[in-house]
Amino acid sequence: MQELNFLGASKPYSKDKVPAKKSVEGYVLIVTNLHPETSEDNIYDAFEEYATVSRLHLNHDKYTGYAKGYALLEFKELDDTYSVFTAHKKTKIRVLGRPVEIDYAFVEKPGLEKEDEDEMEEDKRKDSVRSARAAAASLRERLGGNSRDASPTR
Repeated sequence: MQELNFLGASKPYSKDKVPAKKSVEGYVLIVTNLHPETSEDNIYDAFEEYATVSRLHLNHDKYTGYAKGYALLEFKELDDTYSVFTAHKKTKIRVLGRPVEIDYAFVEKPGLEKEDEDEMEEDKRKDSVRSARAAAASLRERLGGNSRDASPTR
């Protein structure tokens, strides 16, 4: 795959300038501002001229049957998402005459460095140790203060 230039970078970015992330089977775009009477065929018709949609998920309200106003579109290649964004930037893509908004559904965690992740893991470990100690103290108190009864058997 060729190197693409998204907003001056080699990776695609969301509107919030967060790098896009590939899902299990492809790149997923979220399309919002859909008309309540939108069907999957309407969405395919609007997007297929720019790229091949490999999978589409359109949620409907279980009581009214109308679309909830958003859809998830999956594309196999990053180039396909770039084609959709380029087309959308030139002329807003419309579904049933309504202009839609497009962004990446999955993005990388912003600003977390390796040290931050290690620190978060250490905090989780300390919290679990505190919880275990508090549970043991509570059990000792309920058993009348006999610490041998509160400790696990081996």
